[in-house]
Amino acid sequence: MEKYTTGEVAEICNTTVRTIQYYDDNKIVSPSEVSEGGRRLYYEADIDKLKAVCYLKNLGISLKSIKRIFAEENSSKIVATVLRERKISLAEEIKDKNEDLKEIDRILLSFGGENQPIGELLPINAKTMKKIKGENGMKNKDKKVRTFHLIMVLLGVALGALEISSIVLWAVQGIWWLFAVWIAVAIPCAIGISKAYFDIINYVCPECGKVFKPKFKEAFWAYHTPNTRKLVCPHCGKKSMCVETSREPE
Repeated sequence: MEKYTTGEVAEICNTTVRTIQYYDDNKIVSPSEVSEGGRRLYYEADIDKLKAVCYLKNLGISLKSIKRIFAEENSSKIVATVLRERKISLAEEIKDKNEDLKEIDRILLSFGGENQPIGELLPINAKTMKKIKGENGMKNKDKKVRTFHLIMVLLGVALGALEISSIVLWAVQGIWWLFAVWIAVAIPCAIGISKAYFDIINYVCPECGKVFKPKFKEAFWAYHTPNTRKLVCPHCGKKSMCVETSREPE
């Protein structure tokens, strides 16, 4: 069986040695063998897994999500769901671009002269305006999702800092009421931001492929990563790491 060093693997996967080492240190992809001298030695299966990590990461999937996906028994189904969601997104983008090209061709065919008024040059009809409005709605929704992600990260950092500070002051100076303040602030904030987030987010079951909106209580307490959440699908009844999507339930 052929074995590869970290440097050779990095070259094959078009990444850096430090990245390969990072994946090993964080138990994302570890080498099948370590030599007596401490050298990491990778097999073909390890390289295939590393390629998958790099590909999913390029799709915007977080390393935490990738690690969790690989740990699941149905990891191949979850990855397939991620790819299908990406395919749907790309297909919609391609469709929109093709319609834009057709609209431009129609406009150019109607162009009669260099000094033609702009209102005549751009005869955008009601159908086109409806399409533009729909595209803006989807873009705004995707932007809203990204904004919520950022808010949740910043809120988590702020609440974490407050928690640590209150615990330290309680332990060192006996000031316990700051910890009580943290609890009073953290719980409402977490519930409020989560409710708003789940209003615009749905999930895709990797087992049956259905899109659904989970109940708030289940989603709030479910184990999750930035891109997936362990939920029970209301369609097939199976519990799995469901993939986040902005698509409406089917």
